[in-house]
Amino acid sequence: RLVAAEERALQLSFEAEALRLREAQLQARVGDLTAYQAVLLAASSQSGRAGGGGGGRGRGRGGGAAGGGREEASAVVERMGRVVQRLQAENAALQKKTVSNVEHVRLTKEAKAHKARAAALQIELDAAAAKAAAARSEIERAGKYCRERDEARRALKAEEARSEALGQK
Repeated sequence: RLVAAEERALQLSFEAEALRLREAQLQARVGDLTAYQAVLLAASSQSGRAGGGGGGRGRGRGGGAAGGGREEASAVVERMGRVVQRLQAENAALQKKTVSNVEHVRLTKEAKAHKARAAALQIELDAAAAKAAAARSEIERAGKYCRERDEARRALKAEEARSEALGQK
């Protein structure tokens, strides 16, 4: 369990870092697109002013081209606005997915606590194994003593029987 928790914490840390990097990239892209949109809006408004400032005759000749340019610029600005909105939505979704720094710290502390608990349990396990080995040794010694005692009793009974047999003769 400890290894799994530590592995999960490491995986979450890696994912959080990857998401932070992706978020920074997307924010830079949103900034670039916003600046590009502002440039397009400025160019569109300048072309509108430049086309409207001329005389009637000049306006009649270039009116179709200037109107097409404005429509084209307006369409580009509209598309860029949609791109910016999509990127901002994606950025917001990524921010929701990232593991907060607080969560990372909590998981790190939890992993350290699990490591400490595992070390304590290993010490307990080693102590219990030593006690079990001592108990096995004691049991073997007790068995040996019991066999020696039983052997001594048999020898004593045999000696008593011989002694009685000699005493009756």
